[in-house]
Amino acid sequence: MAVQGEGSLNGQYQGQATCYNIGGAYTACGTLQNDNQFLVSLNAPQFDSYTPNGNPNRNSLYGKTTNMFVIRPFSSSVFDQGVFNCIFGGYLSSARLSSLWNALLAAAKQLGWTPANTVEFVAFLAHVAHETNYLQVYRENCQQYSACNNYQTSWCSVQATPGQQYYGRGWLQLSYPCNYNNAGTALGLPLLNNPDLVAQSDETASATGIWYWTANGVNVPASKGNFGATTNIINPYECTGHPGQAMQSSRVQTYQAAMNCAGLSTQGANLYC
Repeated sequence: MAVQGEGSLNGQYQGQATCYNIGGAYTACGTLQNDNQFLVSLNAPQFDSYTPNGNPNRNSLYGKTTNMFVIRPFSSSVFDQGVFNCIFGGYLSSARLSSLWNALLAAAKQLGWTPANTVEFVAFLAHVAHETNYLQVYRENCQQYSACNNYQTSWCSVQATPGQQYYGRGWLQLSYPCNYNNAGTALGLPLLNNPDLVAQSDETASATGIWYWTANGVNVPASKGNFGATTNIINPYECTGHPGQAMQSSRVQTYQAAMNCAGLSTQGANLYC
C-alpha cells in the first residue's frame, strides 16, 4: 500500500490481507461496499494520532487519498505442463521439454506472472511456438533477408549501442533498443549493451517474452480469447491490409492446435486481426 498526501504517513506499507464477507452492509463511513472491492484500513496508532480530543469524527485523515497496489504472488496453478508438452513435444526431446518448462516457471516466478486463465496461457505458448519454430530457434534469421539492421531505431530516450543489433531474440522475438533496454531494466540485465544475452539463456529468453507480454498488455485480450488483438500487438505486420497478412493464418492455426491441446474450442473467437 502506498499512502500519499499526509506528511508523516507518506511511504510504503505492507501486511497481510484479511478477506471477509461484507454482506451488503454499510461501513462506518456510510458507504456501501461489495465483495469485489478492496478496502484499506489503518491501524489504531496511525489513525488515533490524527484524532483531536479523542473524537474520531473530526479525524483529519477523512477525505485523504490512499493508493493500494495488490501484488499477486506467483501461482503455478494455471501452468499446465501437459499442455506445454502437447504443443512442443513433437519438436523437442523429453529432456529439452523438461528444461524449457523449468525455465518458463522460473521466469514467471521472477516476474510475478500468473496467467489470468488457461486461455491466456495457451495464447502465450501459441505465439511463442510461432515466433520460435516451437522453441527451436531463439534468434531471428535476419541474415537471410539482410534485415538485421532494420531494428536500430528508437522511440524512447535510449539509442542503439554502437556495434549491437536489436533484431528478434527470445521467446517472443524481442526487438528494438527501447524494448531491450526496458526488458533489461525489469530483469536486471544489460540487454541494451549486450542484446544477445536474450538468446543465450532459456530463462532469459522466456523472461523477455513474459515481460513483453505483460508490459504491452497482450495478456488482456489473450485472457478474453481475442487472439486477433494479441497478434495486432505482437506483429501488426501480419494483420489484414499489411504486407505480411498471408503469414497470419499460420499463427492462427498454431493457436487452434494449442487450444486443442488444452481441450478448448476457438469457435466464435476473434482469431484474425
